[in-house]
Amino acid sequence: MTLPTIELVRVRGTHREVGHQLGEAGRGQIRRTVETSWNELPSGRSKADQLALAAEYRAFTAPRLPWLIEGLDACAEGAGVEPLGLFATSIEEIWYEPCRPRTAGRCSDIVAGPAATADGHLLVAHNNDLRPAAEDEITALEIHVPGDPVIFQLGGIPWLSVGWSSAGLSLTGNELSPNDERIGISRVRPTHWQRELPAIPVQEEHPILRPGLSNRQKHKLAPRPRMERVRHPNNSLITDRIERS
Repeated sequence: MTLPTIELVRVRGTHREVGHQLGEAGRGQIRRTVETSWNELPSGRSKADQLALAAEYRAFTAPRLPWLIEGLDACAEGAGVEPLGLFATSIEEIWYEPCRPRTAGRCSDIVAGPAATADGHLLVAHNNDLRPAAEDEITALEIHVPGDPVIFQLGGIPWLSVGWSSAGLSLTGNELSPNDERIGISRVRPTHWQRELPAIPVQEEHPILRPGLSNRQKHKLAPRPRMERVRHPNNSLITDRIERS
């Protein structure tokens, strides 16, 4: 079987410049995502209701992660969509009805320590459970903002599924059943912040890790990664294996 080819897009500049470049590079998929998302509104909620709810999340996020909002707004500009519409599509919490705890259809992480590996290294594996239709939109992004670590990530543009940085951090995460749906920083946002860290954070030193964050993602941060490409068991997607030397 021929493995799928993943496009590589390199962007460089300020957060705003990078965001605009990503919007231009992903214009087609971004526009489709925003335009079709309104067909999947939760029962009893209008588009206006959805945008108003997204605006509350944005108002909470903007003073805490201003560089992120700047980049997303520029991305929307580059793609030719409304900034709040793009912001809304990236808030998972507002697109589904509250559900009971479940494990089916979730991303998976496997971490094997030295006692379980042949060479004594730490192995971190991540499988991103996306719909088959998303496979053609998976893009490799190399993002360079001067002063921040260089980022390499896989996902749709501009969204991150898994990423690595020149500071030596490997960021993966598996989705858990929701237990916190309050207005705050959406669960997707910490991934964008964590990927730019110069080192693994200490909670007390980083306000972003304190209350105000919707809680559904469990992240794995592994230092000094080496990536290998491994085929998914059903051959539909590529799984990434990270090894720390």
